[in-house]
Amino acid sequence: MVYVHKKSSAILIAIAVACYANTPVDLDTLTVTASKREEVRAEVPSTVKTVTKKEIEFFNPQNSGDLLTINDGVYNQKSQQAGGSPMIRGFNANRILITVDGVRMNNLIYRAGNLQNVLSVDPNMLETAQVIYGPSSVIYGSDAMGGVMSFTSKSPQLGDSVRFAPSGMFRYSTANSEKTVSGSAEISGKRIGNRFGVSASQFGELTMGKNGDFYQFYNRDHFQEMQTRPDGTKFDTTLVNPDPSQLIGTAYNQLNLNNVFLFKPTPTVTLKNSTIFSTTSDAPRSDRLFAYKHDSTLANAEWYYGPQQWFMNALSANIVSDNSLFTAMNITGSYQNYTESRHDRKMGKSELRHQVEKVNVFALNLDLDRHFSDKQTLFYGIELLGNTLESTAWNENIFTGDTAVTRARYPMGDNLYGAGGVYVQVKSNWSDKITTVGGARFSYSYLNSEFGKTRELFDSPLPENLKFKSGTVTGTAGVSYHPSEKITLRTNFSSGYRAPNVDDAGKFFDQEGDVLRVPSSADISPEKSFNADLGIDLKPIKTLTFETTGFITRAVDFLAVAPATLANGESTVITGSDTLSVYAMQNYDGARIWGGTGSVEWNFVSPLTFKSSITAIQGLTQGGETDLPQTTVPPIFGSTHLLFEGKKITADAYANYNFRKDLGTGPADMTADDPERPNLPLDESGTPHLPGWVTFNLKGSVTVFPFLTIDAGIENIGDLAYRSFRSDIPGMGRNFYAAIRVKR
Repeated sequence: MVYVHKKSSAILIAIAVACYANTPVDLDTLTVTASKREEVRAEVPSTVKTVTKKEIEFFNPQNSGDLLTINDGVYNQKSQQAGGSPMIRGFNANRILITVDGVRMNNLIYRAGNLQNVLSVDPNMLETAQVIYGPSSVIYGSDAMGGVMSFTSKSPQLGDSVRFAPSGMFRYSTANSEKTVSGSAEISGKRIGNRFGVSASQFGELTMGKNGDFYQFYNRDHFQEMQTRPDGTKFDTTLVNPDPSQLIGTAYNQLNLNNVFLFKPTPTVTLKNSTIFSTTSDAPRSDRLFAYKHDSTLANAEWYYGPQQWFMNALSANIVSDNSLFTAMNITGSYQNYTESRHDRKMGKSELRHQVEKVNVFALNLDLDRHFSDKQTLFYGIELLGNTLESTAWNENIFTGDTAVTRARYPMGDNLYGAGGVYVQVKSNWSDKITTVGGARFSYSYLNSEFGKTRELFDSPLPENLKFKSGTVTGTAGVSYHPSEKITLRTNFSSGYRAPNVDDAGKFFDQEGDVLRVPSSADISPEKSFNADLGIDLKPIKTLTFETTGFITRAVDFLAVAPATLANGESTVITGSDTLSVYAMQNYDGARIWGGTGSVEWNFVSPLTFKSSITAIQGLTQGGETDLPQTTVPPIFGSTHLLFEGKKITADAYANYNFRKDLGTGPADMTADDPERPNLPLDESGTPHLPGWVTFNLKGSVTVFPFLTIDAGIENIGDLAYRSFRSDIPGMGRNFYAAIRVKR
C-alpha cells in the first residue's frame, strides 16, 4: 500500500471535486493548466493568469481574441473584423499553442502570419480562459514557444438531485451593429449530466473613430462595387465612400454550437465528451480590400475568407486511484475537422480564384500523476498526433461560370504530419515555503507532402515530395519560494520548440510586390526558444497587491521568409508578364526578446478597487550583418481600472493605452520576419511608426433579479481613430452596447 499524507489526500480530494464533481473552484488558490492539472497557485513557478466566467460575462467580449486581452501582457492583432490574433511576449500565430478542453487546436497549416483560429472559440460557452506565459513545451509539446492559451468549456454540474438550468443572453453594439443571441440548457443528476449551448452573431460594417491626428490615414475613402452598364454588361468600379469612417467590406456572421456530456459511473471514474462546432459566413479581408494600385484605384475587386469551419469531438476518461502506476490518470482521444478558404479577384478581371484547405486532426493524450507523498509528485505522459491536408484551387469565370484548376496554396497531393512525445516532470515540496519543478520531454515529428498536381501547374521544376524528420528535447526547471503570506518569489527556466509544418515547408503564396513564396528546397529544422523568468508577488497589506514578472528569451533557428533559389538554380520565376523573385522559408540565427509586466491592485476603500498594469517588451531579430527590430514585439501597452463592486451593481471605468512604436528607419527593416507587415504612417523623418493612443471606457452590470442581469457600457468614449500594432483595420469607434442575461 502506498502511503499518502493527509495533506496530500486533502489536495487530491479538492482536485477531484473541482475536476470531476464540477463544484465551484477558488481560482485564487488553484490553477488548471500550468501542467494540465489543478495545482496550488503558490506552488507554480511559471506565470499563469486566469479569466473567470464572471469576468467574461462582465467584460462582454465580441470574440475570444478580445477576451484574452483582459489578461496582463496579452496583445491582440486584427487584419479584419472577423479576426483576432493574440500575441504573448513577442510571439504570435503558430508560435503560441491554443487548447480547448485539453485538446490542441494548432494544426499543420497554422501559419507564421496572423491567425484567426481563436475566433472559433465561443466566449459565451467558457468556464475559464487561461494564459501560461513563456515556453511550455515539456507538457504541451510543439508550438508552445511563447506561451499557451487554454480554454475550458462550461460543464454540467452533477449533484444529488436532478437539476435543470436554462440561460440566455442578447447583446447589441452600435459601432458594428452587432447582434448576438446565446442560450444554453443544462440537465444533470447524480451521475449523468449534459449541457448544450448555441450562440449566433451578426456583425455589420465596422465604424472607426472620427477623432485624432490619424483619421485621414486610417479611414476608407473608397470602396469597390460591381455595376451594370445599360447594355447589361457588368464592370468593377472604385467609388467614393460617403462616410469614410464606415469600413465597407467588414461585415460577417458567426454560429457556434457546444455540447458537454458527463457520466460518472463510479466515484473515481468520470467520462466526458466535448463536441464543438463553429462556422462563419464569408469574411472579407479588409486590408486587401483597402489596397491601392499605383494609379490610386483599388487593386482587388474581391478578397474574402470563405466560411471558417471547425468541428471538434473529444472523449476523455478521468480515473482517480492509488496504485503503483498512478494516483490520477486522464486519457483523451480527439478528432478535429477544419476547413478554411481564400477567394480573390483583381479589379477588372473576370477570374475569381478559390483556394480551399481541408484538415483532419487525430490525437491521443495520456497524462498520469503519481503522488508519492505531500512532498513529491510525478507527472508523466504520452502524446500522439496525426494531421492530413487536402489542398485544392481553381479559377472561376464570374460571367460564364467556367472553371479551371490552378495552383493551390499547398502541395496538391497527400500531406501528412505526424508527431509523438513523451514527458516527465517532478514537483517537490521541500517545505511549506519552497517548491521546485523539473522536467523534460522528447518529441519526434514527421512531415511528408506530395506535390502531385502542383508539378504540372508550376513551370519550374519541383521534387515529387517534401520530407522532414526531427527529434527535439525540451526541459524546464523552476522554484517557487513564499517565505510568508506577503511575498512570493518565482523563477523558471524553460524551453520550447515548434516543428516545421506544411505552411512552413510547402506553401505557395503571392507576396506583396514582385515576390513569390515557394516551398523550401533545403532542410529546415524546428524553432526553439530558451527562457528565464523572475516573478515577485507582494502583498504588504491585505488590500494591496503588487505583481511583477521579468523575462528574457533567446530564440534560435527562427523560421523566416528569405531570398531563395529553385532546384534549377534560378532565383526568379516568370508568371505571365510578371517576373517574380523567389522566396522560401529558412532557418535564421534567431532572436532575443526581453521585457516584463507589472501590475498593482489596491482595494483602497470598499467597494472601490484600483487596478493597473503595464507591459514593456523589446526584441531583436539576429541574422545577417545587422540585428533588426523583432517585428512581432508590440509597443509598451497597459490598462488602468477603477472598479466598483457592490452586491448588485458592478462598474468599471478604465483606460487602455499604447505607446508609440518605431519600426526601424524604413519599410525594409520591417520585412525580416514579417512579410505581411501592415502599412504604417511616416513621421517627419520618414520613419514608419505606430502612433500612441489611449481610449477611455465605462462598463456596468446590474443584477435586477436573481435571474436577470443587465449589462451596458461605452467603449472608446472619445471616438478616437486608432489602430493596434500589426493590425490593418482600425479599432472600433465610440461603441454603446447593452446585454440582457437571464438564467435559472
